[in-house]
Amino acid sequence: MATSLKDYNGTVLDGMLGFLWRQWSALGVAGYGGQSHRHYADPEAALMLLCACGRYDARLFDEALDWLVKYERFVNVQRLRTMIGQEPCTGAAVLSGVARFLAKRTKQRRWESLSSPKASTAEPVPLFLGRDGRPLPVLTEPDPDFLHAGLLRGPALLRGHSGFRTAGKGVALTRLRALLGVNARCEILLFLMTHPFGYPRRIATETHYAQKTIHDALDDMALSGFIRAIKGKRERLCRLETRELAKTLLDKGAAPEWVNWPRVLGALDQAWSALDALARDEADPLLAESQAQAIADALTLRLHGVTTLPELSAPKTDPLAAALLPFQQVLKLLEG
Repeated sequence: MATSLKDYNGTVLDGMLGFLWRQWSALGVAGYGGQSHRHYADPEAALMLLCACGRYDARLFDEALDWLVKYERFVNVQRLRTMIGQEPCTGAAVLSGVARFLAKRTKQRRWESLSSPKASTAEPVPLFLGRDGRPLPVLTEPDPDFLHAGLLRGPALLRGHSGFRTAGKGVALTRLRALLGVNARCEILLFLMTHPFGYPRRIATETHYAQKTIHDALDDMALSGFIRAIKGKRERLCRLETRELAKTLLDKGAAPEWVNWPRVLGALDQAWSALDALARDEADPLLAESQAQAIADALTLRLHGVTTLPELSAPKTDPLAAALLPFQQVLKLLEG
């Protein structure tokens, strides 16, 4: 049977929601998502994708809110702001509501920098959506923090079941933050633990910090003797001087697989948003196939050189499925 664009769009959404459950479950959210056996969870990237497609799963959204209320101190708000400026984020309005909600619940003013009111002329819209994209009705008094961002939802009833996990590859970054503080040194260490060496410019690009921030941090970290900086003609090569440090800091000495989650998830968010709009538009099938191909090609181009996508065979008898193969490759990567 030939692939339906609407059905395929739903498959991509399922893949993103499954990934989000695994990421947030790895962090400590109470849920059924299981955990990745290869990847670490990136709280900032997971929050950006949650705001984009978590609207299709109210339970996931509120369980993640529950974790954030308890452990928002392990989210790097400054890095999150940098990521929003560098990567696509279709859930900006939702993030604004989440930020205001957290600022009010936790009394942490740093979240206020991400909270902006809706346009004065814009009508509020429901936060949660059905699988068909239709808004779900709000039958209770709307939550004022989300209403401030132009979103309608009932009061969030947080269960308080979330915890802070310390086992598994998924918690590599948050464990480092708990030990060393929420700063660039955690991402630097994780990068060097998962690579033979790194250059400051590359580490800055991969971790979404300013290059000067990474450069200055590496200068100080090299003084510890755990990191060696080798001066080259144009740039320094940095590496861990001893792998014993990695074995000590990582669970059972097993390093996770490095993925530039902000870039991968931002690209997927942007591509799926375009695919979703196309799937809901009753266009000519041949035209829709051509446009879907262009969306998938843009996804491939944005991820070129960022990560190695799994090799999958394109079906020969299904042109649309073949055109959308890049989506399937990214979803395979997300399976972890």
